[in-house]
Amino acid sequence: MSGSVSIGSRRLPSQAYGTESSGQRQRQQHAHPSLATMAGISGTLTNRLGTLHTLRKQTRTGHRPRELYERALDYIVFPVVESQGAPDPSGSAAAGPVAAGAHASGGGGSSSSTGHLVGDTLTATIITAVHGDSIRISLLSLKKFRDKLADQIKAISKVPEASLDIRSLTFIRAGQRLLSENLAISLSANIMRFSDMKMLIAEVARVCAACIPHSPTQTPDQFDQVLFQTVRLFVSTLSQAIQSAEPHAKVISHPLFKTEDYKAVVSKFAKTASQTRQDLGASLNLADGLRDIFSMPQAEHQRFVQEARRRRNETAVFVELRGILEDLARDRTPGYQPPDFPSLQAYDSFKKREMARIQGFINVYTLRFPSVVRNILPPNMQPIQPLPLSEAEKVYKALVDHCFDAEVASGHDGSATLSRLSKAILSECAFRMRISKDYKEIVAFEAMVRKYDEGVLMLEDLYPKFKEIRKIVSNHDQMRFRDASILMSIYEKIQAALLRQVQQFLDYIHRKSLTPENCNNTLLLCTYMLKEINDEPLWQERYIEAKNPEYLKDNVRREIWEASIRRYHEIYTKLERAFADKDQQILRLTKLLQAVKSDLTKYRTYFPDTFFGDCQIHLIAGEAYLKTVNGDILNISFLGPDADISQMLDLYMNVRDLFDLCVEANIPLNKNLEVDSLFAPYIDQWLTRTDQKWIEWVVRAYELDKAGGFEPVLPPMAMNSTSVLDLFASFQSGLDFMTQFNFTDSVRRDQLARNFIKAMSKALQEYCRLMFADFDRLDQSNADKILFTREHCTQSNNIFAAQMNLRKVLDALKVSEKAAMVVSPTARRIMPFDEQHFDIKIIRATGIAAKNWTTSDPYVTVKVNDEVLGSTRVANATVNPVWNDVAPVTIPLNATDAQATLFLTVMHNNSFGFDVECGASTLSLNDATFQDFLSHDLQLDLNPGVLFLRVRKIGEIDDTAWYIQRAEEMFYFAIEDMLRIYVGQVVKLVKTQLQQIVSARAPSKYWFSQNAEITDPDIEAAMGPMLAYIDQVLSVFNANADRRFEAQLLENYPHLRESLKAPQKPVDADHADHADAGDALAAPTYHHFDDEHVRTDRPPALVNLLWHEILHTLETVMMRIPPVAHLQATSSGVAMPPAASSAAAGGRTTFAEEDRRQIQIIERVVEFLKALFYCDVDGLPVGLGLDQLETPKYLELRSLIDASIAAFAPAHAASR
Repeated sequence: MSGSVSIGSRRLPSQAYGTESSGQRQRQQHAHPSLATMAGISGTLTNRLGTLHTLRKQTRTGHRPRELYERALDYIVFPVVESQGAPDPSGSAAAGPVAAGAHASGGGGSSSSTGHLVGDTLTATIITAVHGDSIRISLLSLKKFRDKLADQIKAISKVPEASLDIRSLTFIRAGQRLLSENLAISLSANIMRFSDMKMLIAEVARVCAACIPHSPTQTPDQFDQVLFQTVRLFVSTLSQAIQSAEPHAKVISHPLFKTEDYKAVVSKFAKTASQTRQDLGASLNLADGLRDIFSMPQAEHQRFVQEARRRRNETAVFVELRGILEDLARDRTPGYQPPDFPSLQAYDSFKKREMARIQGFINVYTLRFPSVVRNILPPNMQPIQPLPLSEAEKVYKALVDHCFDAEVASGHDGSATLSRLSKAILSECAFRMRISKDYKEIVAFEAMVRKYDEGVLMLEDLYPKFKEIRKIVSNHDQMRFRDASILMSIYEKIQAALLRQVQQFLDYIHRKSLTPENCNNTLLLCTYMLKEINDEPLWQERYIEAKNPEYLKDNVRREIWEASIRRYHEIYTKLERAFADKDQQILRLTKLLQAVKSDLTKYRTYFPDTFFGDCQIHLIAGEAYLKTVNGDILNISFLGPDADISQMLDLYMNVRDLFDLCVEANIPLNKNLEVDSLFAPYIDQWLTRTDQKWIEWVVRAYELDKAGGFEPVLPPMAMNSTSVLDLFASFQSGLDFMTQFNFTDSVRRDQLARNFIKAMSKALQEYCRLMFADFDRLDQSNADKILFTREHCTQSNNIFAAQMNLRKVLDALKVSEKAAMVVSPTARRIMPFDEQHFDIKIIRATGIAAKNWTTSDPYVTVKVNDEVLGSTRVANATVNPVWNDVAPVTIPLNATDAQATLFLTVMHNNSFGFDVECGASTLSLNDATFQDFLSHDLQLDLNPGVLFLRVRKIGEIDDTAWYIQRAEEMFYFAIEDMLRIYVGQVVKLVKTQLQQIVSARAPSKYWFSQNAEITDPDIEAAMGPMLAYIDQVLSVFNANADRRFEAQLLENYPHLRESLKAPQKPVDADHADHADAGDALAAPTYHHFDDEHVRTDRPPALVNLLWHEILHTLETVMMRIPPVAHLQATSSGVAMPPAASSAAAGGRTTFAEEDRRQIQIIERVVEFLKALFYCDVDGLPVGLGLDQLETPKYLELRSLIDASIAAFAPAHAASR
C-alpha cells in the first residue's frame, strides 16, 4: 500500500505553523509600493484589547464546547500531520524539530527515536543544493560527514578525559551517540530524515542537549553556551564534509552555516528559551494544547485521553489513513468530486496533490510505526468514520472560532493571529475531517475577518492572511465551487468592514494613541485591500460594475463624504447648544469655521498620501465641509447692520484662513461664493461709523490734553503730548482691523485703503484745526506783546509728531508713494454745496506802497462783481504787512468769467480823510488749478509789492492720492503758519521797539539826549524790555521745542541749512599743510535728526530762524535811513528794495547827525542781540555758536553798518 501512489515533489510554502523567514516577510512587505511599513504597524494583540473576551457557552454553529473538544481529541490523540512533520501543502517541511518523547505524551505507541520533521521527498538528492529556506544534503555528503565525524572523535578520544573541556567532552559523547544510532551503516534508510539540514541540526542539538555533563553549580546560561558551542563544532564538520565531497557545491555561504540562523533551531533545546504552550517546536503535545484551548480540568482531560486511546491505536489511525486515500482514489470523497470543480482538469490537479500529500503521511507513519502494516486491528478498536461534509465543515468552523476565542481570552502575545499550537491542532483536525487546504485557509480567514470587524484584530493583522488568500484566489479556476462561493461571501464581509473603517478614519485624528504615520499607513493598507478585492477576476465575475475603474473610487469617496457630513453636523450641533443666543450667531459660525479648519489641517497631517491615484481624505472631506459650510456663511447677510464688527472681523479672518487652506491644499472652492463681496457691506458700515467716531476721538483727546496742560509724554526725547498718542492709537487699531481684510480683489482693496485714509485725513484735519486754533487767536488779538508758553510749544510739537506718525501709517498701508501720484482724472469729485465755495486766505504782502511817509497802515478788500465780500484787519505802520485772515467766497456753480473774477485791493487806512489804494490785483476762480480741491499758494503783483494768498476750493476727490495730499498739506501749512506766528510776533515787537529806540523824533522817550554820547549802558537800558521778551521766548523754545522735528523745519525754511551746517573736524597741525584745498568747497553736511539722534545740547532750529528774521528786520530798519539806502544802491549797483526806495525818495544822500546816531544805535543793538543769542554763561556758550550767528545775513548787515560808519566819519569831522 505504501508504494502504490508516489508523492509529488512540489516545494511547499513555509507557513504551516505561522512562521515566516525574514526574507519572506520582506518580499511580502514589498508586494506593493506602499506596504513596506504596513506590516510593522501593529503592536501586540494584548495591547489592542480593551477587555478580554470570554469563551462562549455555545458556538456559532450550535456545537457545544465539550462536543468539539471530544471530537478534536479523537483526531489528535494519535496525530498524523503535525506531530510527525509530514509534508503538508499548507505548511513547511522545515517548521521545526519535535522534542523527544512528544509522541509518547500524546498517546503512546512505538518508541520512535524523535519524530523530527523530514523532507518532502523519500529519495536521496543527487547533489547538495539550496532548497527553499533550507539545504538538501546529498547522500555522498552525509557519508562524508559521518566519516569526518568518526575521525574527529577518534582523534579527540586519545586525549585523557580529565584534560578535556566540557565542550569537547560533549562533542565526543554526542558524536558517538549519533554514529551509533542515527548515522549507522544503513544511512540510506535515514536519508529522508537527515537530507534536510535544519532537521539534521535539530537532531544534533537534541543529542548534544542530552549529552552535556550536569553539575549542581551549572546555570541555564552555562548549559546553553555549551550547547551552542558544541553544535557549532558539528556544523563546522558538516561544512568541511560538503566541501570535500562536493567541491563545486555553492551552499557554504548559506545563512544556515551562520551562528544566528541555526541558533533559532538549537534554541528549542536551550534551557533559557521561552517555554510556552504556543511554541510548537518546544512542545508538540497537542492533547495538552487542546485542553488549554477548551479550559478542561486536568483530571477530566486525562480521563478523556485514556478513553480515546482505548477506542483506537496506531493501527486504527493507519486504517483511517488508507481509507482516506482509497476514497480519494475512487472519487468517493464527499464534496470533492468532479462535479464540485469548474473543470475535470481542476479536479484531477486537486486529486493528484491530495493523494501525494496523503501518501506522504502514510509513508512517514509506517516508518514511525512499522508494525502497523502487519498488525491486525482489534475488534474493540475502529477507525474514525468520516463525517458528512456539511457537518465536518461546521465542526471545523466551530473549532476555528473556538481557537480564536481562546487566544483572545488568554491574551496571547507575540502573534496577531493563531498560535502555532492552535494551527497544529487545526491542521490535524482538517486533515482527518477530509477538509481541503483551500477551505481550511478560507475558514481561518473568515474567522480573522470576524475578529477584525469586532475590533479584536487590526487591519495590519489581517493583511498577511489576506495575501495568502489572494494566492488561492489567483487560481480560482482550480477552486471548488463551494470554496469560491464561501470566499466571495467573506470578501463581501471584509469589503463592508473596510468601508466602515474608511468612515472611521475621520475619527482617528482625535485618538491620542494613534500617530499620523500609523493612520496614514492604515488608510493606504485599507484602500489597497479594497482595490485588490475589486480587481479579483472572481469578484468581477460576480459584480460586473467592479470592472469600471471609477466604481470603487466613487464608493470610497461616498463613504468619506458621508462621514464628513456627519462629522460636520456633530460639530454644528455641539456649538449650537453652546452658543444658542441670537447675538451669538457670528461667534458660533466662527467657532465652526475654526473646527473645520482644524479638522482639515489634521487630515492633511494624518493622511498625506493619495490613494486610487488622486484621492486624498482632506480633499474629499474639505469639499464636503465647504458645501455645507457655504450655506452657513451666506446666512451672515441676514444678520443685519447692527452685527458686532469685531466679531465680524474674526469671522472674516477665519473664512479667509479656511479658504486659503483650501487653496493651498487644492480643495475646490465654490466659485459663486465671493468672500470679499459678502463682507464688504460690513466694512463700509465700519468705516462710516469710524469716520464720525474718529472726529469725536480727536475732540475728546484734545480736550483731555488741554485739561492736562499739554504735558510732554517723555521729555526731552519726546516733547509731544498724549493727544497724538491717543489719536494714532485709534488709527492703529483701525489699521490693524483694516489690514486684516486682505481682499483678493485689488479694486476692493484699494477702495478700502482709500476710505480708511479718507476717514483718517478728516480726523487729522480736525486735529490740525484744534491745535492751530490757539495760535490763530493769538495772531488775531493784535496785542503788542504775546507771551508764548510751554503749551504753545507742545501744540506745535504735536503737529510735527502727527505728521511723522502719518507717514508711518502710510508706510504700513504701502501707499505712501501714492502721495506723489497725480490724482486720477476719472475719480469722483464731491462738492457739498450747490454753489462753488472757496477759502481765500490773505497771508501777507511785501513791498507795498508807503502812503504815510515811509510806511502805511494797509488792509485788503475782497470784491466780486463790485460786491465787497469782506476785508482783512489793518496792519499798522508797515509796508510788509501780515494778516493771516480768511475770506470765504461763494460763486455760482456755473459762474461766468465775470462772476468768477476776484478783485483784491490793498488799501491804506487813512486816519484823516479817505482811504487810499496801495495796490490791487485780480484772480479768476474759474482757473483749472483750483479744481483739485487742494490749497494753492499764489503771489499776485500789486505794483508795487506782492500779495501772498492761499486759495482752496471746498470739496474733495474720492481718490487715495488726493486724501494723502490733503492730509500732508494740512500739516505743512499748519506748521508754516505756527512758525510764522512765532517769528512774526517776536519780530513785530523787536521792530516796534527798535524803531522807537533809533527814532530821533521823540527824544523824551529815551534816557539819553540827542546831544549826549551814546553809551552801551544807555542802549542796554533802552533795550531792556525787548531783551527780556526775547530771552523769555528763547527759554521757552530751548526747553520745549522737540528736536526730532528739525528736518521738517528745514523743509519749510531751506535757508536755515547753512546755519545748521555740521562743524568741520579739526585738522591736525602736523598735517595742515597737506589738507586738500578743495575741502572748503565741499557740499555742507547737515545734521540728521531722528528718534535715535536727538540733540538736546543745542538750541532748536527755531532759534536760528528767529535770529535770521531779526537780522532781516534790522536791515529793513537801517535801509530806511536815506543815506544808507543810497549808499547800498550805489555800492552794489542793484535796484533798491521798496523800503530803501521810499527812504531814498527824500533825495538826501549825505549823512546827518541823526543818521549817525541811528547807525550807532543799530550797531550796538546788533551786538547786544548777538550776545543774547550766544548766551555766554560762565565762559561757556549755551546758545548759538559763532558759526551759526555769523551767517551771510549777519555779515551782510555788518558790512552795511561798517560802510555807513566809514561814509559819515569825514562828514562828521568837517562839521566839528
